[in-house]
Amino acid sequence: MKKEGYINIPQLAKFLGISRIAVYKKVKKGQIKAIKIGRNHAIPEKYIAEILGEDLGEKERKQIDKDNSYEYSGDKIELGVDTEIFKPSKNRKKYKENFEILFAGSLYKLKGVSYLIKSLKQVVHEEKNVKLRIVGEGPEKNRLKLLAQNLGLKDHVLFEGFVPHDKIVRYYQNCDIFCFPTLGEPFGKAVIEAMSCGKPVIASNRGGPKEIVEDGKTGFLVPPRKIEPLAEKILKLLRDKKLRRKMGKEARKRVLEKFSLEKVAESFRKLYFSLL
Repeated sequence: MKKEGYINIPQLAKFLGISRIAVYKKVKKGQIKAIKIGRNHAIPEKYIAEILGEDLGEKERKQIDKDNSYEYSGDKIELGVDTEIFKPSKNRKKYKENFEILFAGSLYKLKGVSYLIKSLKQVVHEEKNVKLRIVGEGPEKNRLKLLAQNLGLKDHVLFEGFVPHDKIVRYYQNCDIFCFPTLGEPFGKAVIEAMSCGKPVIASNRGGPKEIVEDGKTGFLVPPRKIEPLAEKILKLLRDKKLRRKMGKEARKRVLEKFSLEKVAESFRKLYFSLL
């Protein structure tokens, strides 16, 4: 039974990108406050609002319900990516007029794009030839455009809108860095797609991205909602071409070893035969 203003343990687990058991233990220890409704626990939505730093709107509530509409148990099998489609470009440009940072995803508050735009202000102060390309649609788009304009970044932030999935690979290939400053994400498909294209990733050290990105090896993990650490890591990569290439190669290697369709299919095969 759902109570207005509350979410359940599976929903919070999906939002945080951790197991239901881990959330349940935090509830039992009092680290997460919850109330009992019958045999189930209900967690106040304000718990997520504290993470976001603002109250949840109706659209955000619907998005959480949509993203967390199923449960799973047992061994976790990650999503995969077609590494024959999402691969580094052979036609690498020798000279680029601008460094390019890419974000791809739905434009909801939970994605943390506003913090990426704010960090860009610090980046541009030190490195002028930088563009942030944002691929995706969502209820936050107009607010994000206004934010970029108010920060004097109108010429540095490019909103591409919706891009069909079969066309998005070139955006990954053309960028220098992929940023994913999510406030809470169960996985992060865009992260493995960018990595599969040989790009270093800067992502939040929370949920799915924390399990995908190897900090200091395939990219960097930063605290969510923190502008300075994000800007610092962006500048570090922009100024070090060798590091970008090294991390990009390691990112591609990690995807091939763990997130390729072949690896995921093998995991499903093992799971299937374990159930016989």
